[in-house]
Amino acid sequence: MEELPKLYSLPEVAAALNLSPHTIRAFVRQRKLSPLRICRRLLFDSEELAKFIREARVPLQSIAPGVNDPVVLAPEHGPEPARAINCT
Repeated sequence: MEELPKLYSLPEVAAALNLSPHTIRAFVRQRKLSPLRICRRLLFDSEELAKFIREARVPLQSIAPGVNDPVVLAPEHGPEPARAINCT
């Protein structure tokens, strides 16, 4: 017999993703997530959730452009020239 996939309820998915159940329902309406509907309950397959998480990842550079660029400090007083500080 074929093993059944692990299914997660709406509250479990919301808790795992640190989102509200309302947001998860919005993702379903927007077709970002496709649950199974059994007796009016929304159940989510673990593979579907893994795919959603993979597709939701955003490279760090697009979130915070220039995050690895050196910071240039302007001199506060006096003739001391500005210098670059590498924050990595």
